Amino acid sequence: MVTEFADILWMGTISDQRGKDANLEVIKIPLTRDPVSVHSLEKEPSMAKSLADFIRSARSQIREVDCDTLEDWLRTRDDLVLVDVREAHAFVEGHLPEAIHVPRGYLEALADPDYGHCHPVLSQARDQVVVLYCDSGTRSALSAVTLQEMGFSEVYNLGGGINVWDAEDKPIVT
Repeated sequence: MVTEFADILWMGTISDQRGKDANLEVIKIPLTRDPVSVHSLEKEPSMAKSLADFIRSARSQIREVDCDTLEDWLRTRDDLVLVDVREAHAFVEGHLPEAIHVPRGYLEALADPDYGHCHPVLSQARDQVVVLYCDSGTRSALSAVTLQEMGFSEVYNLGGGINVWDAEDKPIVT
């Protein structure tokens, strides 16, 4: 293994009778490839993630529910919180019955009970079944990961989002 070193100019004083002499010395410090090391003078090339990478990663960490199952849950479960993470204009144009609106851009704040302006329903739903949806199920998949990381215990993503819900002639509130 080859170790790389950086030359650092170090100045130390020599204690002589006058206290005026200085000693300059070059010391070698080993470099590490660890990106968090303060001693690293070069950056490792990183692989930039694409949207598809983020979505693939999110889907591997979450559970999805289909339209028929969600429709049944809406009829039979009283512990369900349905969250539309789309933008306000899309929610107003049409949303699933009983859905609350929490745009993805405000999700962390509105889901945090310690935040002064949290959503009164979502912020208290950590131990409830939470189902998220968007147009196609991608933003809601990313949102599901976020809620899981925030401690929500049972989070689902509506596979295909409202687009598939609508295509299957499920009810939409306009």
